[in-house]
Amino acid sequence: MIQTRMLKVFERLAGWPETSGAKPLTGCLVGHYRIRTGDYRVRFRVRGGQAAIVMVERMGHRENVYDG
Repeated sequence: MIQTRMLKVFERLAGWPETSGAKPLTGCLVGHYRIRTGDYRVRFRVRGGQAAIVMVERMGHRENVYDG
């Protein structure tokens, strides 16, 4: 189920910056990252240095998650 998979992604993000599979985005989304699970994506930003805060901005199917 997708909810279970998304929860696992959030658990992985809690370990930032050692999170595997996160990729920086380019173009108008520079400064953002994405992590995927199947056809679904979580788009997020990171603020701060040592005590980084991961802010999830959008999650959803890959067709829609990169829209402005």
